[in-house]
Amino acid sequence: MKPFFSLGVLLISALAMAAADAPPPEKKKTDSPPAAPAANAGQSALASTPAVNGSAQETPPPPSGNTDVATAAPVPHPAQNATVLPRVEVNKSRITNLDIEINEQQRAIDREKLKTKPTRLDDTLNNDKVAKSLSIFGGSSSEGRAGLAKERVQILSEEKEILEAMKTAQTREEKDELKKELELLRQMRRELEQGQK
Repeated sequence: MKPFFSLGVLLISALAMAAADAPPPEKKKTDSPPAAPAANAGQSALASTPAVNGSAQETPPPPSGNTDVATAAPVPHPAQNATVLPRVEVNKSRITNLDIEINEQQRAIDREKLKTKPTRLDDTLNNDKVAKSLSIFGGSSSEGRAGLAKERVQILSEEKEILEAMKTAQTREEKDELKKELELLRQMRRELEQGQK
C-alpha cells in the first residue's frame, strides 16, 4: 500500500507544479453588450461562444422597445469551416497467401536454427561414445542431429527463396516451374526427416 500512496503523492505534486508553471488564460474582450435577461438569453449565449478561428462572433445590438421573443428576427450564423482530415493514401498491398506462407517458413527456419547447436544435456546424454554403442536401438548422437538440423535449415531457406520468387513471378509458366521446384525441395526435406527416424 505504501508504494501506491507515494506514487499518488508524487503524481499529485507533479500536476500541481505543472499547473503553477502554466500561464493564466487570457480573457478576450468583446464588443457585445451585456446580456439581457430572458428575452435575449439565447442570443447572448451564442455571442459569448468563440468561433472556430478563435475570434468572438459579433451579434447585432438588442432591439429597442418591447419586442416579443417570437417576433424577434433570427440571428444569422456565419458558416463554420468544417474540419477536413488530411488525405490518406494506402501504399501497402493486401497480405496474400504467399506472404503468410513465407512468414510460416521463416518461423520454421528460426525453430530449426535453435536445433543446430546441441544443449549441454543433449551432449551429456547423447555423446558419440554412448550413441555408437547404443546405435542398435536407434537414435543418433547430438552432433548428428545438429548436422541434420543444419541441412533442414538450408532446405527451408531455399524453399523460402522460391516462395519469394513466386511472389514476383510475372507469367503463369514461371509460377508453375517454381511450384515444381518447391515440391521437389519439400519432398527432399520429408525424406531427410524420415531418414532421421
